[in-house]
Amino acid sequence: MYAARIHAAARRSPWTRSPSAPLGSAFALFALAAALARTTPAAAEGPLTLEDAVKLALANNERALKAPLRVEAAEGQLERARAAFLPTLTAGGTGTLAAQPDRNGRILAGTGQVAVNQPIISLPAFPLYAQARHQLESERWGAVEDKRVLAFDAAKAYLVTVAGERLVGTAQRRLDRAHAAEQDATSRAEAGLTSVNDVTRSKIDTSTAENQLAQAKGSLDRAYLQLAFLVARPVAGPLTPPQQTSAAAQRGQWRMDDVLRAAEARRGFAGGIWNTLAARGSVALDPSNHLFAEGSIVMKGVALAENVGGPPFVVTLGAQHTF
Repeated sequence: MYAARIHAAARRSPWTRSPSAPLGSAFALFALAAALARTTPAAAEGPLTLEDAVKLALANNERALKAPLRVEAAEGQLERARAAFLPTLTAGGTGTLAAQPDRNGRILAGTGQVAVNQPIISLPAFPLYAQARHQLESERWGAVEDKRVLAFDAAKAYLVTVAGERLVGTAQRRLDRAHAAEQDATSRAEAGLTSVNDVTRSKIDTSTAENQLAQAKGSLDRAYLQLAFLVARPVAGPLTPPQQTSAAAQRGQWRMDDVLRAAEARRGFAGGIWNTLAARGSVALDPSNHLFAEGSIVMKGVALAENVGGPPFVVTLGAQHTF
């Protein structure tokens, strides 16, 4: 179908009307093919997935494209710093053209010189070379970190967009229910079964649902733009939810070992296996001074409990003065 479009457009092109313009015809076919290649992948590839969004962001986003360029620049700085240890070759020459020939019959005379300079030791070059080498390592790890953060941002933007689509669907269903409730309230009011207050209340609910739907659509459009900016291509919904996340949530495959471990750590307080005993006593020396003592002990059966987040037996002594 795309080939038929290309040939049809080429027949209509002004470059193909003259049989003496083969280059113009070829250029027109190439330009149309490139335009169709840029516009058809979205329809041919189907809905955008989470994996595709991350791959497109790493392949097309400027943050991923400039990362290797920074590494190349750091490599150039390292080569420049290494050049301080290499020999330098200098060549020069001069020539003279005379109006009259000399005694040897030549009118052109010239001299040349070549000099080789090899530094034996250059103290400033060592720290500069070390700095360039460390800068190169920093840029390499920085490029990896930039790509990792970009992949995270792309995945986050994708999930936010998927959540926005679900919110729009929920808001639309809420609006449909509000319209149905408003029609039902209007019919009941016209039949004299209810008062007009119910109709007013249903209209308020409908307006609230419309407001929420408009806000959800605005948030979804903003999420589409953010995702398109990250993947460097237009994005049109609906998106495909991640299969792993959705399937795990539907099957309820949680990490039961973590749940059991947390329950084991808290079962003493929740299940009543641990018993806490506390006591407090005080002695009044006079109306303003008191001595007090308090203590607590955590028991498991008839023995001291273990792994309670602190010592199982605590005693506190103190004095209190009242002004």
